[in-house]
This record gives sequence, C-alpha cells and structure tokens, in this order.
Amino acid sequence: MNRTAQFSLPLLIVTALLLATCATPTPPPEPITIRLAVPAADQDQIKKLTEQFAKAHPGVTVEVLARRWDAITGLDVGGADVVLTTQFALDEMRSRGLLISLDPLIAGDKSLNQADFLPSAAKMFVDAGKTWALPAGLDVQVLYFNKDLFDRRGVAYPNERWTRADFEQAARKLSDPDSASFGYAVITDFLDPILFIYQHGGRLVDDLQAPTRTTFTDPKTIAAVDWYARLLREPGIVLTAQNAATVGAGNVQYTVRSGKVGMWIAALSARGGRFDRAAWPMKWGMAPLPSDARAATMATAAGYAITTQCKKTLTCWQLTAFLSQQPIATFAPARRSLIKAMSGQDAEVARIAQAAADNALMIRGGDINKLEKAIEVFIAALDQVIADKATAAEAMAAAQLNSPMP
Repeated sequence: MNRTAQFSLPLLIVTALLLATCATPTPPPEPITIRLAVPAADQDQIKKLTEQFAKAHPGVTVEVLARRWDAITGLDVGGADVVLTTQFALDEMRSRGLLISLDPLIAGDKSLNQADFLPSAAKMFVDAGKTWALPAGLDVQVLYFNKDLFDRRGVAYPNERWTRADFEQAARKLSDPDSASFGYAVITDFLDPILFIYQHGGRLVDDLQAPTRTTFTDPKTIAAVDWYARLLREPGIVLTAQNAATVGAGNVQYTVRSGKVGMWIAALSARGGRFDRAAWPMKWGMAPLPSDARAATMATAAGYAITTQCKKTLTCWQLTAFLSQQPIATFAPARRSLIKAMSGQDAEVARIAQAAADNALMIRGGDINKLEKAIEVFIAALDQVIADKATAAEAMAAAQLNSPMP
C-alpha cells in the first residue's frame, strides 16, 4: 500500500464520523391521542389491549372512555374517535353524520382478513352499500341456569344438545310451591315467546332482515304460541311480571337473584350480573337455547366504528382493525379464528359462540322500527291466549288482520 492510500483511509473514516455527527436527527413521531368509547364492564381488559397497541405504535396514546352499555343503543358516541356500537344504533348515528365509511380503509389494508368475520355479523354493519363498522362480537340470547337449584333437585345441567322437551321437563322438576321456587322465569316478555316460535320452525314475518308482511297464522307459529301459553298457565312453573303478585313472588329480577328460579333467558352480556349493582350470588351456568324443530337464538351485533371527530383516520383505523382481532369478555366472538381459539380457554362461551355462528337470528337496524308495531300486535294477541280468552289460532288470526304489515 502506498503512503497516499495509508493516509487517505483514516481521513475518510474521520470524515464519515464527522458527517454522521452533523446529520440532522430523525424527529420523534408526532404525539397522537385516540379516544375510544367502550362498555364500562370491559374497560380493564380493553385498556390492556390498547397498551399493547400503543407499544407497537410509538407516539400514540389511547384514552379509554368507559360508558354504560345498552344492547339497543350501544354507547354514547360523544367525544369519541372510535366507538363500540350496535347495528340498531347505526341508523341514528349515520343520520346525524357521526360516522365515516370504512370502505376506503378496508380496501387499503391488505392484512385485513374479511373472510374471518361471521357473515351474519358483518352484514349488520353494511348499509346503503357501505361498511360502517368492523364486527367486535355478538351479544347472544342464552339459557342461564341456577346450579344450586339444579343440584338440590338432582336435575342434569342444560347443554348444547338440550331440546324443548328437556327444557319443559326440567322446568317442572325445578318448581316447588312449598319453597316458592320456579322452574323458569320470563325476563323479557316479548323476546322469549319469539325465540320459542323460531325454534319450533315458525316465524313472525316473512323475512327478519327484509320484512314485508307478518306471518302470524303460520301453523308452526300457532303451535308454538299454544305450547308457550299452556306452559305459562300451568300453576307454579313459570314466573312472569304478570303473575308475580298472584304467586307471592316479588320482582322477577329480584326472585332470580334470590335463587328461587331454575332457568331464565337473557343476553350473554348480562352474565354474572355484569351490569347489575352486584354479582349474582348463586352458582350459575349458561348454555345455548334448547332446540326444537331447529336451533335458533337472537343476537345483537357489536362493532367498532370511526367517528367524524377522528382527525387521524389511519391511526383510528389501525386501532379498529387491531381491536377487531381481540375477544371481548362481554360478547361472543364474531371471528371464526377467535371462536376456535376460545374453545381451549373458555369452553362455555365457545359453545355459545359456535351456536350463535350457526343459528343466530339478527335484525337489521333499519328494520327495527318496522317490526316494533307488529310485535306489539303479536304480544297483545299472545296475552289473550295466556289468559285463556282465545285459542292460539283465534288470537293469531285476529292479530294478522290487525297487523300493520298484512
């Protein structure tokens, strides 16, 4: 090596170091705060998830807004960039101009596996040809049961193979007039009979997701109404808001909490008293609704939507897509991969989720007002049958004539 080369190499190294020292440092990312509205019952779990998200996205802070959850209206959207909502709240929020369409963001995100979402859930958030939310989960109607009462009566617990006949037999075995215990309590007087009708193969309208006419006189609907009314008329078996005073029981919810009821139907989100002032005091379990001619349940879809308040749309989308891949304790998963993964962690919820994936009846948000008047007519007719003032066939025929959707 010549002397020029010997001296030039150290000079080049020193020059490179000086240039590196003088280079402009890369500025830190601009701080971003995203406000996320979620059910208060899930705030601790979701805060942990948002911390994971923030670690993967330096400079991003997610502020969790814990709010009261409502199965129909979802959450208060005020002040939130991303909000958990329901298909029933979608119309109102869209009409108020509170949401943005997710379609451009979905199209630009090649990592989003849309095929993983349950089609029934994803469909609930598509309206006017646009997608307004990513499914987060399903709030499914399930059969709850009091394990203490089942154990005392020596009755086997409900499971996914239970039929309507199993349910009816258990309701009788669990009833005890001497201790004022009831086999079954009606928590929601308009929903329970509808569930039993659809399980029997009947229906109230021609198409739940695009209703045009009522079908109260469907023979299977009439048969289910007759069965349900006879069960409610049988003394000491079923507790309802209407007969509570007559049978010497108090408020239906109070009687359930006091351990005097064997079975009741309610939303998955209510389990354990999640939205009550105190946890349920009894040992309890849950199972899919008993099947009859078919398996059926009702479900409300929950989904993440981005509001027009969001100023950092891409970051809001990244958070939305991330959260849609995580299970939430309140709901059954709306992704097939999450249902599969949950089977080894929470088998009870996994069974509920799988049953919902296959058998959930869902109503689009825009159709709920259309159905409301028809359901009122149906319930009035059902009350006539329960009171033994008309046969099921007579009452349903009259309801069909009075239907706002003939």
